[in-house]
Amino acid sequence: MKRRQVERRVQESIQELLDVELSVNHTFRYAPSYADDRHRMKLELNALEKDVEEGRRPQSILVLRVVFLHDLREIQIPNIFMPDCMKRARLGKRTIKAIHDC
Repeated sequence: MKRRQVERRVQESIQELLDVELSVNHTFRYAPSYADDRHRMKLELNALEKDVEEGRRPQSILVLRVVFLHDLREIQIPNIFMPDCMKRARLGKRTIKAIHDC
């Protein structure tokens, strides 16, 4: 499978699993970035709280960071953090499994 296909399949798997859960209480975006050598790609999922108590700023959360090391044929997950409202639903483990199964 080609590099971009792998990246796309992983992102689609993550979106399928997390987008519905995140959209309830958060706005979110996926931010892909490439290193200069094009052999490394980083995909980040950032979320921002929707409903915030008055006088409090919305909390920004780095939910997930996935690093694709194409030269080494590796996918690393250096950061996975589920917001409080999504904990105890095994979403972290299910996300890791979805990435692994791609």
